[in-house]
Amino acid sequence: MNSLLLTLTALFILVLSALFAAPLFIDWNDYRPAIEAQMTKLIGSPVKVDGQVHLVVLPAPQLKFDNIKVANANGSLDTPFLEAKSLEAKIDVGTLLTGKVEAHQLTMIDPTLRLRLDGTGGGNWGDIGPGQAGGSFVPKDVLLDSVRVTGGTVEIQMDGVPAFVFTDIDGEASAASLAGPYKVSASYDFESRPQSIRLSTGAMGRSGQFRMKTVLRDPDRSASYQLDGVVSGLRAIPAYDGSLLLRMSKLDALGVDEPPQGDGAPMPVPEAADPQGGVPDDAAVLPNGDGGLRDLRKTASYLEVKGPLKATPDGAQLTDFELTLHASGRPQILKGDVALDFRPPFKADAKLAARWIDFDALFGASAAEDRPSPAAVVGMFADWVLDEAAKVGEGTLSLDVEQAGLGGDLAGGLNLKLASADGGVAIEQLNATLPGENRVSASGSLRKGESGPLFKGPAKIDGSGLRALTRWAAGDRAITGQAFVGDFSLSADATIGEDEVVLANANGAVSGTKFGGS
Repeated sequence: MNSLLLTLTALFILVLSALFAAPLFIDWNDYRPAIEAQMTKLIGSPVKVDGQVHLVVLPAPQLKFDNIKVANANGSLDTPFLEAKSLEAKIDVGTLLTGKVEAHQLTMIDPTLRLRLDGTGGGNWGDIGPGQAGGSFVPKDVLLDSVRVTGGTVEIQMDGVPAFVFTDIDGEASAASLAGPYKVSASYDFESRPQSIRLSTGAMGRSGQFRMKTVLRDPDRSASYQLDGVVSGLRAIPAYDGSLLLRMSKLDALGVDEPPQGDGAPMPVPEAADPQGGVPDDAAVLPNGDGGLRDLRKTASYLEVKGPLKATPDGAQLTDFELTLHASGRPQILKGDVALDFRPPFKADAKLAARWIDFDALFGASAAEDRPSPAAVVGMFADWVLDEAAKVGEGTLSLDVEQAGLGGDLAGGLNLKLASADGGVAIEQLNATLPGENRVSASGSLRKGESGPLFKGPAKIDGSGLRALTRWAAGDRAITGQAFVGDFSLSADATIGEDEVVLANANGAVSGTKFGGS
């Protein structure tokens, strides 16, 4: 018995001695073809190691590859799917002998990952994974205690649109196995803006589904994007089904540069999701800015969108969502649906409805005496619509509002249908009830003129409160006198903009007296 133990001990010491001494006289670069072959079987795509192969045993086993590349879907290494300046792994030798890989620390230096979406909604990552043919060594399990990435780049490409490029990626991830669960925390730059992301997933089931919680923070816009849902179809067409919570709280969050108010500090956004918990719901709101004539992009101090979201690489649907805008201390709440088509040309279709919207608060000043005239508010709204339409290749917007604050008075029954077209906006339908129970309807085109928005199209207005209408339209509440009583109507081919109103082919009547002309 003792002799057997001594023999086994001596054998174990001999094996360890050989293991620790081997790196001193073995040139591991001679085994590069074999290493590449095994890595190809493990990853499922050709792997090339152009640099040196290093194996260090002391003080801890460490394997390092320089200039490693993973071929793209066509098997080409000219523009590889993945390449890195170096890949280092600190490995547990004991578990390695059992067919498992425990990498206590995996470090990738300057990696570049190139993701390409095809016309069917899938991508060039579908074949990545262990090959079907068994190799002499394919790990049965992989544990990654820590995966560090420094200087990383991710490129997402789709035909017909500029690539999305994320640079200066610096982060850490961990995984209990190749199937998850995963935890990721990283910072990166996108369009020269620093951002960060925290992500946690559950383990992937046999169907390929897994749950994901993500918080993306954009400090430059004081914005946070939170996702909580199920991801599926990574091998074919990736899909997300869950919830979205978007919060923006900086005055220039919608794209207009403006110095922050107060001490210049951006509003703190919610902390990232706790991988073991949920996503916090608390958020602060910036104080309102000063008055003045400003459009929606400057008067909105806080924006929140929340609702169920379904998304694939081709598009997304946000159904039954709620949009909240805080402007001049007044929340504006809209509900509706949005469908997005990411395939070029980009398309967006939205249907929104609200019981109450204060256009004066969104597009004017907070003090009642400083409110602009209805024409000024409508002009700023039209200018904003044109700016947003310019960002969309094709799009439609349907807006229904029960009551609206406009020019210091109430308008109601607003029904608006818009469609972006040829660099402008087509007004397919506009109906509203103006102060004095007067009705207006119009359709036509809206474009950028030399001095502001320019409308052309047929318009009609009728009612019985002409005096109330003219007082409201002029923005002069000090006018007194007997209000006009009697029906009136006016219809014409209107051109409004460039500091003038032109009515062609006008026809109308006042108290039964008809008139016409231009």
